[in-house]
Amino acid sequence: MPAPPQRRRPTHNLTKTLPHTGSLHFSTQPPGIITGTASCYESFKRDIAMLYDDEETSDFDLVVGGGEDSSDNESPSHIYHLHSIIVARHSPVLMHKIESLFEEERRKDDASSCQKPRLSLSKDLKNIPAKYFKPILKYMYTGNMRCPSPGEELQFYLVAKELGVEGLCKALLAYMGTYFTVTDACLILEKVLSQGHHKLFEICTYLVELHAEVIFTDRLARDLFLKWNIKTMQHFVICGKMNVVESDIFEAVKQYCMFNAERFNSTPKQLFEQHFDEYVRYALIDADTLCSKVLPLGWVKRQHIAEAFKYHSVNGDNKSILEKQIPRCVPRETRGAHKYVFDEKNSGTGLIVTNHGLTVESNVSSSFRSIATNKPWTTPGTYFIEFLLDHSTDPSNIFFGVCNPSNMLKAGYASQNADSWQLYSYNGNLYNRSTSHTYTAKPAIGDRIGVYLDATDKNKCKLYFFKNGESLGLASSDISLPQVPCVSLYAQKDEVSIVKRSRKPSRPTK
Repeated sequence: MPAPPQRRRPTHNLTKTLPHTGSLHFSTQPPGIITGTASCYESFKRDIAMLYDDEETSDFDLVVGGGEDSSDNESPSHIYHLHSIIVARHSPVLMHKIESLFEEERRKDDASSCQKPRLSLSKDLKNIPAKYFKPILKYMYTGNMRCPSPGEELQFYLVAKELGVEGLCKALLAYMGTYFTVTDACLILEKVLSQGHHKLFEICTYLVELHAEVIFTDRLARDLFLKWNIKTMQHFVICGKMNVVESDIFEAVKQYCMFNAERFNSTPKQLFEQHFDEYVRYALIDADTLCSKVLPLGWVKRQHIAEAFKYHSVNGDNKSILEKQIPRCVPRETRGAHKYVFDEKNSGTGLIVTNHGLTVESNVSSSFRSIATNKPWTTPGTYFIEFLLDHSTDPSNIFFGVCNPSNMLKAGYASQNADSWQLYSYNGNLYNRSTSHTYTAKPAIGDRIGVYLDATDKNKCKLYFFKNGESLGLASSDISLPQVPCVSLYAQKDEVSIVKRSRKPSRPTK
């Protein structure tokens, strides 16, 4: 008996239009996969969109509006007929609610009930306003959402983030990054910083840095900036996020203190001394500003002005004014400041360097990775660098310190080696050779960690750590050059930045 004829595979690609399905593409490559063309996918998307609020095919209901909270009392309730497989795919939060809802239904004795399981927005999702929930619900079915009205972008983003709708969160971030003005950024910046919305805060910070001069010319933006809380204002002053000249930074702090003195039950000078004295980097303010603005105001400590004067070669009348009022002033010899950035070539895998080399973020989960800066300390002298603890998991697992540049442990924390010393944010202890030594209280997110190396004797260097400008005391007195500043990050999304306007403190005495 002859063998049955084999089905012959096509020798070329065929495209055939089938009713209601669009075009199907028959591939000649094994295993002979049939894939839809663009028109087929568009048809599929339309079919999914048509399921939105379709009572016949839905498997649970969601009641929106008319709830107990005041925001819903004004609007009549509406029952949406939804599909758990679609909604749960977009939102892990709703997926958990739906699973609990279905489990509860299964426990009921009345198996003959034909009523669908029902969620209530006002009862089961109390923190989510109906006004912002409805468009997000439509997005889950269509993949589209009408652009938010001006001023509502942040609220839509917060609701989408609370629901865990990652695709919409990314789309809203891209939208705000494209269409936000510096005024929009000033309006929401304080809130996103206090609530820890890291990516959105990064966008707002970028806009303020890029268009900072508008703050000094646009009245609305200036009024919003003056209403920031102290923590937000400090962040922008210390991190140099205003791309304007230093004299304008000083003027901004002055206006802020004068505007907010009554709000904080203080005088402008007291407010400045309590919160901004160490943040304004006088060493970078030019001599003309020192004479014309800083000195006459009388808010700045005289020793700070003396230190600032050392950074400038001052001649003529300005020199006479400063030397007469501040006798200890002497012209600078060297500026003594390095421009540090993170060195991607001297980094463990999974670390991402951004912000022109000033910020490093971990993309690795539950594994230490280390990175060094670009400038090792190789010759006798005194050195200082300051890191900002931008973001960390709880509990925090980040190391700050120094290590030998030729022997840095990239896959792990650097202080596992004998020639590395690091401060651990988890407990505030000092580590060397993987051994822990009690040192200080653990730092928190937003703290600045300074690393000071007194390398007057290159074979007997002294290491000190600082927190927010205050010395934490001697960490080690048995360190040899060369050394390089380094950090070690553990959890995904951990982030550390180099403070680019960090001023080296006086040599610690303890």
